[in-house]
Amino acid sequence: MTNPVVSAAWQEPYRGSTSILESVLNQYIKDSKGSHYARYASITQSSGTGKSRMVDEIARKIFCIPMCLGTDQAYPPPDEEIVDMFKSLAQLRDADVQLERIQFLMCAVFETALERVKTIASESTPERQSLVSRFRHLMSEDMVYRQHGQYRRQFYADVCKRAQQLWSETSKSQEARQNSPTPIASVHMQGKQVSLMTAAEALTSYLSTIPINPPPEQPRILDIILYFDEAQRLTTSDASESGTLFPHVRRALRIIQDLPIFAVFLSTVGKLEQFSPPAQLDSSDRVVRLQLLPFRPIVWTPLDVLAQRITNDKVWTLREVASTYHIVHLGRPLFPAMYDAAIAEGNRAVHDWIFKLACQKLLKTSGYGSRSLSVQETLACIAVRIPIRFNPVQISEDHADVECALVADHMRLLLYAGAGFSPIITTSASEPFLAEAAGRLMIGRRWSEGKAQASSSLAKLDPLVATSHYLQSSLLDLGERGEFAAALFLLYARDCATTFVLGRLPFPGSSSSDDCSDPGPKYDGAVHRRIVTVCQFLEALLGTKRLEACAAGLPRMYHTVESGTTPLRTAFQEAFIYFNHFIKVRSYEVVNQAYLLLAISRGAAIICADGHIGVDIVIPVLIGTSLVKKNVTAILVQAKNSRHYGAKIQYPVFMNMNPYICGLFDRDVKEPPPVLRMVFALASPNAAVATASGPVRQSTRSSDRTAAFTAYDIWCAGASHKTFAVIQEGEDAAVASLLKLMRHAGDISARVGLGELVRHAMHQMEPLVSTEPGHTDLFADVADIGEYALAEDSGELDDVLE
Repeated sequence: MTNPVVSAAWQEPYRGSTSILESVLNQYIKDSKGSHYARYASITQSSGTGKSRMVDEIARKIFCIPMCLGTDQAYPPPDEEIVDMFKSLAQLRDADVQLERIQFLMCAVFETALERVKTIASESTPERQSLVSRFRHLMSEDMVYRQHGQYRRQFYADVCKRAQQLWSETSKSQEARQNSPTPIASVHMQGKQVSLMTAAEALTSYLSTIPINPPPEQPRILDIILYFDEAQRLTTSDASESGTLFPHVRRALRIIQDLPIFAVFLSTVGKLEQFSPPAQLDSSDRVVRLQLLPFRPIVWTPLDVLAQRITNDKVWTLREVASTYHIVHLGRPLFPAMYDAAIAEGNRAVHDWIFKLACQKLLKTSGYGSRSLSVQETLACIAVRIPIRFNPVQISEDHADVECALVADHMRLLLYAGAGFSPIITTSASEPFLAEAAGRLMIGRRWSEGKAQASSSLAKLDPLVATSHYLQSSLLDLGERGEFAAALFLLYARDCATTFVLGRLPFPGSSSSDDCSDPGPKYDGAVHRRIVTVCQFLEALLGTKRLEACAAGLPRMYHTVESGTTPLRTAFQEAFIYFNHFIKVRSYEVVNQAYLLLAISRGAAIICADGHIGVDIVIPVLIGTSLVKKNVTAILVQAKNSRHYGAKIQYPVFMNMNPYICGLFDRDVKEPPPVLRMVFALASPNAAVATASGPVRQSTRSSDRTAAFTAYDIWCAGASHKTFAVIQEGEDAAVASLLKLMRHAGDISARVGLGELVRHAMHQMEPLVSTEPGHTDLFADVADIGEYALAEDSGELDDVLE
């Protein structure tokens, strides 16, 4: 079933852009004047982001010679003749012979390409664009799973035959190698000199005679792309081999560095830095001494190229944007291409199959089942649902390669990579389908019918253990205010609520017809339980008993007299929540009804930009099921990981969570929907869930309205099972440990691992930055008062819901 689907997915129309790749390659050529080793770069990105298709598509504009060096399980399939040729070269013991034969092999590639180009040009009036596109068409014609078409197979059969001829002539020649830093292999055949340079020059010279219509505004500086797909074969060796072939390929490319040719290397497996190692590990002395540089890896592959566009001329519904069809088309192009191809092939089990594929890709295994996941696999699941950041400098070397491994093996995205992959910047992008797949893995091991499973099942995928494990080694930067822990609790609540037993109740967010028939993949968001009500969400988060007390509560701030007497349950009776992941935003303006509407359309909740006024986390809420801006409101959450916030409500905190000041509502919004504000006082030693005692009137002179908005406030103190129902009793210590690690994230002394004396000395190097011992003992007498008593807020203490 997968073989024809893979082939069909490749044939789907390309909807990305090749302009990015073309622009980067042109810029690299402009920058390569004597400062770079050779004109080559790797295209490096996690699986399924459209790397191969991007190069295949640019072959319609720029002459491209592709070589696929993978296994018969890869797609596009391998060029078997050239793969066998590289295998034979790898077994040679003489490095000079390897270099010489690789040069002649590449010479044969250019010679054969020139013959084919001349044949194509003779068939019609030559024009560069049509010639280039025709060659690309012939090289991909009749390609199926595990096999290329006849034209391409014959092309590489001729290449290998020609290479063998050149090799045999080399053995007769006494001066095949010219002395230079990179020896140039050449032979005399039929009265002329034959070498890699002469063959490459002949092809580029011929192409330059073919007119371009319309003529470009500036002269072309890139005529040929030499493309090595699944190129990890060039960077690997076994015990019987003398080394890898990549250094020799690179030296051959240096010979032709002044020609308008650029080589790209692509690989979906192996180490990220295999084609661009750190300078100190490079095989070239000139690169080690920084006299010559490699080009930075090309990592820019946009997401959402196959997405259903949210337009102003259509009113979407929750069940549409939460549907399998919609979410699978968001993010990287692999999944929508495979999904659409499977639908076209008549696959009736496409829903389960595409999620299984996503899980396999995320974990890089087909045998995940219900087994326990490793800490790295667990981190991979968390990272597509909650943004995690890596520290640029890690103290421990034990996990230094984890960030690269998440990109290479677990679908994390590269935003930037320097030469030698130092530095790298990675990201947790908004990919709702991948997040939904990770959610399936997490929910299946944690929740069943609204209740937590046995502790043995919870241990199979434990985010607390995984994040603490890497946080202790200084690998992660999760913030100090507790946003990560708060986001995890909120995500647990969403996951738990999706497993509630509904009985005869309708699916949240459904239409009247969804309960009695299959709505189809474009409208199945409700029947697959991706939508929950606000009250279901709060029940999962806080527990049934606390929900009843909170749901009966009245707003502390209210907009009209009527809303002032409306309990929370009634105010949010038709309010729905749909999210399966968080995104960390960089702009304060994202916290606005218009952008939260877009967040709902891709199942995203928001972790606010650092320094956002009054709010750390925003859970978008929709009143009704139609995605209309005026119906968008939110659960505004502020996380406090300081013991200065205890079990007693501190009302000024809520006052700072004004939805107009934080940006949720524009100032011209006169009739805003109600807002739910929550404060998580995570470091409180006492557990409590409290609501405001009653509404606050702003003016006694106004009889019909007292505030610009209506807000229901809930204060959650502590971070244990006594406060949050999503935390199990056996997890209390792990939660406390994680929060403590986050509070002391800046203290690296505990992670150095050289004993208490060294730790104390490090404290003495930073006077007065903390109350920890050592920061004051050399310059002042300070009584060991431990955690000093905090002054409670002088206001009225509200009822605490035990």
